[in-house]
Amino acid sequence: MDKYYYFIASLPYLEFDKTPLITKEEFMDECAKWLSEKDVKRVESVGRVTLGEFPEDTEVLREWKAFDLELKKEIAIGRKKGQENAGKKVTERVKAIFKLDTPLLAEKAIEKKRWEFIENKVGKYHFDINAVMFYFLKLGIAQRLAEFDKEKGENIFYRLCEVKHEKAKS
Repeated sequence: MDKYYYFIASLPYLEFDKTPLITKEEFMDECAKWLSEKDVKRVESVGRVTLGEFPEDTEVLREWKAFDLELKKEIAIGRKKGQENAGKKVTERVKAIFKLDTPLLAEKAIEKKRWEFIENKVGKYHFDINAVMFYFLKLGIAQRLAEFDKEKGENIFYRLCEVKHEKAKS
Protein backbone atom coordinates (compact mmCIF):
# COMPACT_ATOMS: atom_id res chain seq x y z
CA MET A 1 0.00 0.00 0.00
CA ASP A 2 2.75 2.47 0.86
CA LYS A 3 4.96 1.42 -2.01
CA TYR A 4 5.36 4.86 -3.56
CA TYR A 5 4.99 7.07 -0.49
CA TYR A 6 7.98 9.34 -1.14
CA PHE A 7 7.27 9.69 -4.86
CA ILE A 8 3.62 10.64 -4.42
CA ALA A 9 4.36 12.94 -1.48
CA SER A 10 6.93 14.82 -3.59
CA LEU A 11 4.51 15.62 -6.43
CA PRO A 12 3.17 19.18 -6.68
CA TYR A 13 -0.46 19.71 -5.67
CA LEU A 14 -2.92 19.94 -8.56
CA GLU A 15 -5.94 22.23 -8.65
CA PHE A 16 -8.73 22.27 -11.20
CA ASP A 17 -8.27 24.97 -13.86
CA LYS A 18 -4.87 26.01 -12.51
CA THR A 19 -1.64 25.62 -14.47
CA PRO A 20 0.20 22.55 -13.13
CA LEU A 21 3.79 22.91 -11.93
CA ILE A 22 4.80 19.74 -13.76
CA THR A 23 4.07 18.50 -17.28
CA LYS A 24 2.93 15.00 -18.19
CA GLU A 25 6.32 14.41 -19.79
CA GLU A 26 8.19 15.46 -16.63
CA PHE A 27 5.84 13.31 -14.58
CA MET A 28 6.54 10.26 -16.75
CA ASP A 29 10.29 10.90 -16.42
CA GLU A 30 9.84 10.82 -12.64
CA CYS A 31 7.73 7.67 -12.89
CA ALA A 32 10.58 5.97 -14.72
CA LYS A 33 12.88 6.79 -11.77
CA TRP A 34 10.55 5.66 -8.97
CA LEU A 35 8.14 3.04 -10.32
CA SER A 36 8.63 -0.53 -11.36
CA GLU A 37 8.62 -1.18 -15.10
CA LYS A 38 5.23 -2.88 -14.73
CA ASP A 39 3.76 0.15 -12.96
CA VAL A 40 5.19 2.57 -15.54
CA LYS A 41 3.31 0.56 -18.19
CA ARG A 42 0.16 0.82 -16.08
CA VAL A 43 0.49 4.60 -15.92
CA GLU A 44 1.13 4.76 -19.67
CA SER A 45 -2.03 2.70 -20.24
CA VAL A 46 -4.13 5.43 -18.61
CA GLY A 47 -4.12 7.20 -21.97
CA ARG A 48 -5.75 4.30 -23.78
CA VAL A 49 -9.40 5.08 -24.22
CA THR A 50 -10.57 1.60 -25.12
CA LEU A 51 -12.11 -0.73 -22.60
CA GLY A 52 -10.14 -3.70 -23.86
CA GLU A 53 -8.57 -5.77 -21.16
CA PHE A 54 -4.94 -4.71 -21.00
CA PRO A 55 -2.80 -6.63 -18.52
CA GLU A 56 -1.65 -3.29 -17.05
CA ASP A 57 -5.20 -2.15 -16.28
CA THR A 58 -6.19 -2.24 -12.64
CA GLU A 59 -9.82 -2.39 -11.55
CA VAL A 60 -9.63 1.34 -10.86
CA LEU A 61 -8.36 2.05 -14.35
CA ARG A 62 -11.11 -0.06 -15.92
CA GLU A 63 -13.62 1.90 -13.82
CA TRP A 64 -12.17 5.20 -15.08
CA LYS A 65 -12.26 4.08 -18.70
CA ALA A 66 -15.87 2.93 -18.36
CA PHE A 67 -16.84 6.30 -16.83
CA ASP A 68 -14.97 8.31 -19.47
CA LEU A 69 -16.37 6.26 -22.35
CA GLU A 70 -19.93 6.67 -21.01
CA LEU A 71 -19.43 10.44 -20.64
CA LYS A 72 -18.15 10.66 -24.23
CA LYS A 73 -21.16 8.69 -25.48
CA GLU A 74 -23.54 11.01 -23.60
CA ILE A 75 -21.82 14.06 -25.09
CA ALA A 76 -21.98 12.55 -28.59
CA ILE A 77 -25.73 11.94 -28.17
CA GLY A 78 -26.15 15.53 -26.99
CA ARG A 79 -24.30 16.88 -30.03
CA LYS A 80 -26.21 14.83 -32.62
CA LYS A 81 -29.21 16.38 -34.26
CA GLY A 82 -32.48 14.99 -35.61
CA GLN A 83 -32.89 11.40 -36.81
CA GLU A 84 -29.48 10.25 -35.68
CA ASN A 85 -30.50 10.96 -32.10
CA ALA A 86 -33.96 9.38 -32.28
CA GLY A 87 -34.78 7.26 -29.24
CA LYS A 88 -31.68 8.31 -27.32
CA LYS A 89 -32.18 10.51 -24.31
CA VAL A 90 -29.77 13.30 -23.43
CA THR A 91 -28.76 13.05 -19.78
CA GLU A 92 -29.19 15.91 -17.33
CA ARG A 93 -25.45 16.35 -16.83
CA VAL A 94 -24.96 16.78 -20.58
CA LYS A 95 -27.97 19.11 -20.91
CA ALA A 96 -26.40 21.36 -18.29
CA ILE A 97 -23.12 21.42 -20.22
CA PHE A 98 -24.80 22.37 -23.51
CA LYS A 99 -26.70 25.23 -21.84
CA LEU A 100 -23.42 27.04 -21.12
CA ASP A 101 -22.69 30.25 -23.04
CA THR A 102 -19.47 29.30 -24.82
CA PRO A 103 -17.69 26.19 -26.09
CA LEU A 104 -14.84 26.98 -23.69
CA LEU A 105 -17.17 26.88 -20.70
CA ALA A 106 -18.63 23.62 -22.00
CA GLU A 107 -15.17 22.06 -22.32
CA LYS A 108 -14.29 23.17 -18.80
CA ALA A 109 -17.55 21.69 -17.51
CA ILE A 110 -16.78 18.37 -19.19
CA GLU A 111 -13.30 18.33 -17.66
CA LYS A 112 -14.81 19.26 -14.29
CA LYS A 113 -17.02 16.13 -14.48
CA ARG A 114 -13.89 14.03 -15.07
CA TRP A 115 -12.03 15.80 -12.25
CA GLU A 116 -14.91 15.18 -9.85
CA PHE A 117 -15.00 11.48 -10.73
CA ILE A 118 -11.31 11.22 -9.90
CA GLU A 119 -11.69 13.22 -6.70
CA ASN A 120 -14.45 10.86 -5.55
CA LYS A 121 -12.23 7.83 -6.13
CA VAL A 122 -8.75 8.99 -5.17
CA GLY A 123 -9.49 9.21 -1.44
CA LYS A 124 -9.59 5.41 -1.26
CA TYR A 125 -6.03 5.06 -2.54
CA HIS A 126 -2.93 6.39 -0.88
CA PHE A 127 0.64 5.96 -2.04
CA ASP A 128 0.00 3.07 -4.44
CA ILE A 129 -0.18 2.69 -8.21
CA ASN A 130 -3.84 3.76 -8.26
CA ALA A 131 -2.96 7.08 -6.63
CA VAL A 132 -0.21 7.56 -9.24
CA MET A 133 -2.65 6.86 -12.08
CA PHE A 134 -5.24 9.26 -10.64
CA TYR A 135 -2.56 11.93 -10.37
CA PHE A 136 -1.65 11.37 -14.03
CA LEU A 137 -5.31 11.70 -15.05
CA LYS A 138 -5.72 14.93 -13.09
CA LEU A 139 -2.45 16.23 -14.51
CA GLY A 140 -3.73 15.57 -18.03
CA ILE A 141 -6.90 17.55 -17.30
CA ALA A 142 -5.00 20.42 -15.69
CA GLN A 143 -2.47 20.56 -18.53
CA ARG A 144 -5.22 20.53 -21.18
CA LEU A 145 -7.08 23.38 -19.49
CA ALA A 146 -3.86 25.38 -19.11
CA GLU A 147 -3.24 25.09 -22.85
CA PHE A 148 -6.52 26.82 -23.73
CA ASP A 149 -5.56 30.23 -25.09
CA LYS A 150 -8.37 32.59 -26.04
CA GLU A 151 -6.31 34.74 -28.40
CA LYS A 152 -4.74 31.78 -30.16
CA GLY A 153 -8.13 30.08 -30.46
CA GLU A 154 -9.76 33.21 -31.89
CA ASN A 155 -6.96 33.58 -34.44
CA ILE A 156 -7.44 29.99 -35.60
CA PHE A 157 -11.22 30.44 -35.70
CA TYR A 158 -11.04 33.62 -37.79
CA ARG A 159 -8.39 32.16 -40.10
CA LEU A 160 -10.59 29.11 -40.74
CA CYS A 161 -13.68 31.24 -41.25
CA GLU A 162 -11.78 33.50 -43.64
CA VAL A 163 -10.68 30.54 -45.74
CA LYS A 164 -14.22 29.15 -45.88
CA HIS A 165 -15.60 32.59 -46.66
CA GLU A 166 -13.14 33.07 -49.56
CA LYS A 167 -14.00 29.62 -50.97
CA ALA A 168 -17.71 30.45 -50.81
CA LYS A 169 -17.16 33.63 -52.88
CA SER A 170 -15.49 31.78 -55.77
